[in-house]
Amino acid sequence: MQKRFEDALKKLTADLDMKVAQRDEMKEQQRMKKEGILPEDPDTDPESGEREVENDEGDLYREDDPSDQMQVD
Repeated sequence: MQKRFEDALKKLTADLDMKVAQRDEMKEQQRMKKEGILPEDPDTDPESGEREVENDEGDLYREDDPSDQMQVD
């Protein structure tokens, strides 16, 4: 039983650490926004300013090609 509590405590501690880091990041972003500094988007290429896309799975809301649909008998 003590092992379960120790494991739960480890998980909660890790969750708390993550939340604190997120809070600090949000505070920093708000400070930068208040000062007029635009935060850098990590998905933006700094040289061209174009957004980089890691995967090309397509638009979730696009209409699918009927040939892509699963056939049901």
